[in-house]
Amino acid sequence: YFSYEAGYLLEAKLVPLLPGGRRAPLVCLGIFDAPVEQAVVPSNAPATNGPIFDARAAWSSEDYAKRFARLHNHIRKGDCYQGNLTFPVHAQWSGDPLAAFDALTERQPVKYGALIALGDPVVLSRSPELFFEVDAEGMIETHPMKGTAPRGATKAEDKRLKAFLRNDEKNQAENRMIVDLLRNDISLISEVGTLEVPELFRIESYPTIHQMVSRVRAKLLPDLTIRRIFAALFPCGSITGAPKIRAMEILHDLEATPRDVYCGAIGWIAPGGRM
Repeated sequence: YFSYEAGYLLEAKLVPLLPGGRRAPLVCLGIFDAPVEQAVVPSNAPATNGPIFDARAAWSSEDYAKRFARLHNHIRKGDCYQGNLTFPVHAQWSGDPLAAFDALTERQPVKYGALIALGDPVVLSRSPELFFEVDAEGMIETHPMKGTAPRGATKAEDKRLKAFLRNDEKNQAENRMIVDLLRNDISLISEVGTLEVPELFRIESYPTIHQMVSRVRAKLLPDLTIRRIFAALFPCGSITGAPKIRAMEILHDLEATPRDVYCGAIGWIAPGGRM
């Protein structure tokens, strides 16, 4: 995996911002045998909090409101036009990491998940968003997510909220900003004339939210190194804002603590080049 702060080292302007006090390594890579693929059998037991309890936000509502106002001021001044402000949530944990992962899987049925137990810290991740993937033919694809609406209490309300999200100009604008950012990033490492947006503003539904998703794909240039790919793309614009570098500077000032693996990237690279 790559921690979010690894992105500071990929842009000379951001290197001085690399914070101390990080819990996770900037980059954690290993060489492993091929994984054993097996189906995950759903549990019949009711979802519980498992061994994770006493969750508390690191910021108070007042803390968040002050930082939110500062971010809006940056937007009004034209310093950035989108910023993804985040804060940590601290919780108590005990027991088996796999039990915690199973509990999260029951509560969050999303496309992508990982349990990384390679020493401290143990990383548990559940995410609906694909940063990028590369197929055997060298086609790269990313699925940026921007635009969210809650699920409805009834089928009629749920249908209405989903339709609202699909057609809402504000949510479309947020999504389009990140699509344009990723098109620019991918153009740095792709063959001319291959960049396309096959889907724009698709709605995916999850237990508690509807999410707006788009797709960007292109043919990679030959013989690219993983460092060059990450230098062009990392971190993903959907978790920074735009323009990316200035948004990262602003968020560094507002958030004040490292994100570590949160908002980084977890994945694998096969010997043939798929990733």
